[in-house]
Amino acid sequence: ILLKILKDPAMTQLDLQGTVFWSTDILITILDTLKHSKATRLNLSWNSLGKKSSTKLTNIFGALNTSRISHLNLSGNDFGQKSGTELATMLAALNNSGITHLNLSGNDFGQKSGTELATMLAALNNSGITHLNLSGNDFGQKSGTELATMLAALNNSGITHLNLSGNDFGQKSGTELATMLAALNNSGITHLNLSGNDFGQKSGTEL
Repeated sequence: ILLKILKDPAMTQLDLQGTVFWSTDILITILDTLKHSKATRLNLSWNSLGKKSSTKLTNIFGALNTSRISHLNLSGNDFGQKSGTELATMLAALNNSGITHLNLSGNDFGQKSGTELATMLAALNNSGITHLNLSGNDFGQKSGTELATMLAALNNSGITHLNLSGNDFGQKSGTELATMLAALNNSGITHLNLSGNDFGQKSGTEL
């Protein structure tokens, strides 16, 4: 039945938000059928994927390599509980998969160290991903140096659109913000979203 639905030429988006697949094999089987589909957008948000091992996550995302998916939503999966190395292994599975837009918002990455975050993002270098959404990850709790370390990993990565909205950066000092943003110099990023960071509490001089 699922294969018949996916083969429908009118279906361009598959929404599996909040489905919570306890069986990795079932999820992989579903994703593998996407190679028969014209779907370009896949929503796997709020599926507790952070509880799965990096090996299982690699297998899950590897199943997308033969699909036409270009937009992948992985928001709200609590990936922040994984180590930087595990996150890098997971994201490396998306390299050259055809995915260009990746949503990793709301994954509590703010609890990771700057080095771990850099390790994670370095896995996206030349992956084919051009749009990265890291909004709502509570990065405001990190120091300016840690944030700079994280963002420097995106230099010449191929990512041109970066969303850092809703990360509570307004609590950082002007100097810390400058350190963070300087890391993006010559990064290749052309569109940066910093909305919803409560910068209104900063003085004009700090901004």
